Amino acid sequence: MNDVHTCCRTQTHPNHRNGNKKIIAHIIKDKLEDGSRDLKPKDIQKDILSHYNTSISYKQAWRGKDFGLQTLRGTLTRIKTNDAGVFKILFIALGASLRTFRNHLRPLLIVDAAHLKGGYKGTNFQAVGMDGNNQIVPIAYGICRGETGDLWSWWMSVLKECVGDNPNMIIISERHPSIALSIRNEFPSAFHAICCRHLMMNLKLKNKKVKGLYWGICKAYTPDEWQRKMNILWSVQPEAYQKLMEADPTRWARAHSPRPRYNYCTSNSVESVNACTVRWRKLPVTLLTDTYREMVQKWYFERRKAAAKMKYEITDWAAHKVQKRIRKSVSWVVYGIDEFQYQVFDGLYNRLVNLRTDECDCRKWQLSGIPCGHVIAVSRFLGQTNCLKYVQDWFKKEKYQATYAESIQFVGNYKEWEYPNHIHPVTPPIMNNPQPGRPKNTDRILSQGEVPTRRHCSRCNEVGHTRLRCNKSFVPDPPVRKGKKKQEFAMDEQPYGQNSYPTNHYDQPFDHTQYASQSYYHNEYQSQQYDSKHYDQPFNHTQYASQSYYHNEYPSQQYDPNTNASQTYDQYHTQPSFNMSQPNETQTFHDHNTQGSNSWFNHFGF
Repeated sequence: MNDVHTCCRTQTHPNHRNGNKKIIAHIIKDKLEDGSRDLKPKDIQKDILSHYNTSISYKQAWRGKDFGLQTLRGTLTRIKTNDAGVFKILFIALGASLRTFRNHLRPLLIVDAAHLKGGYKGTNFQAVGMDGNNQIVPIAYGICRGETGDLWSWWMSVLKECVGDNPNMIIISERHPSIALSIRNEFPSAFHAICCRHLMMNLKLKNKKVKGLYWGICKAYTPDEWQRKMNILWSVQPEAYQKLMEADPTRWARAHSPRPRYNYCTSNSVESVNACTVRWRKLPVTLLTDTYREMVQKWYFERRKAAAKMKYEITDWAAHKVQKRIRKSVSWVVYGIDEFQYQVFDGLYNRLVNLRTDECDCRKWQLSGIPCGHVIAVSRFLGQTNCLKYVQDWFKKEKYQATYAESIQFVGNYKEWEYPNHIHPVTPPIMNNPQPGRPKNTDRILSQGEVPTRRHCSRCNEVGHTRLRCNKSFVPDPPVRKGKKKQEFAMDEQPYGQNSYPTNHYDQPFDHTQYASQSYYHNEYQSQQYDSKHYDQPFNHTQYASQSYYHNEYPSQQYDPNTNASQTYDQYHTQPSFNMSQPNETQTFHDHNTQGSNSWFNHFGF
């Protein structure tokens, strides 16, 4: 056996192993930008062989082209499988969202996960940012089997390729160990902050007052205010104080954060996206990803139209904040120190404003990017028409319009897509994740006389399955009109208290002869006989014209239930207090015009 090899490396390894997709994409970048040429993988192989005297495989050429197109368009899709080709995790980031985050948003990422529903189990990863109008901008999302350190690290590594490792980056999430590990490994220069909402759930606070105190501690701007409220918490609930100190205040308290959190203390933004996709999380993976794209497309379109109608130089949300602080700082007193430093008294504290370093002692200006009331008072003291020049750029109208200048394109029907030959379908995983807690005992022996319960579907009203496993299409019920429904009775089942005749129908004429002999038909009573002449005559008003109650208006006093019904109208006016034991002076009323009076019928619209 000859151990000395005389063959060149190009013969033993015809495909250059260092010709990865990133290098190939960088080489063919200019050719991909030329829209007049349809560059195919075989053309890429010939070009690299002729220019660099290096051969690459067809798969390398296709991957380089695909990565180069994703770099140009920005949309990035990655799927990770195991050695057997079974699906493990998916990463998708839209190109417009990535360019929006890199160019127009603050270096803030909010990360969290949600569980998939229905028959397709798994976990949905989310990463969102916030625009200048305090609206959510989805950056990336993914689907995997569960929250593990390996999957979170891989997903964060792909996210790092899209957004980069900004030294001013701040990432807010819950205290999940897998998320903390992935951020520490993939974003070493970023600051990992804790969601205050998830932290509060671990403290077991006593009541609403203690919870309000906790949020005051988290949102305090100055260390003095933070320490004062922490002392109150120590006297109220010492065990919560100890847990907060063990959680490192620099990671959850705004007053001690080494980097500005931009007034975001929780991961509720991701929870809001999860609430919007709660119905979609029951769909298969392909439909779930497409509905996610449709949601982002709709948001971009609506916000682009809203940005064109903004009437201020800053966003509506920032303008509302500034106007509120302008009204609050009207009476504040300003004392000048030099050209850039001013002392402002707000009624409680004296604050120092430095216009050269863009800082205020209250720390609201530098932590939020919106001028506080002290800066607005200084602007008014200097005679400036507005204070918009002290607002950070990401709150400006031009920046907000540029945020949603791009459009999310429609991908078309998936049945019309062209699939490369070397791409094989991914095998779905076996979702056998054990649920937390004690497992349910499904093979329990029934007791004597116990009847097994059968599953009932609330959609199709059939037995044997539940609503989640129902295969029939959902048909919504017709709308029901609100209000009481009239109860219908049969002719022989009239309700109690109604004078109805069961032998007659409503469509037949009423027979008077069968009731002619009865007394109530002739209105015969023992004390009075019926006289048709007396009741058929019209009412004579002249015979009552002399009586006082016919011409006099209603009294202006309110109704009193203790009034004696036998009192005459004259007695009613001479005794307005209705106390028969105390004599009152006689009063005379001549308010014939009831307009504007306090009479009871005017109150009811008569």
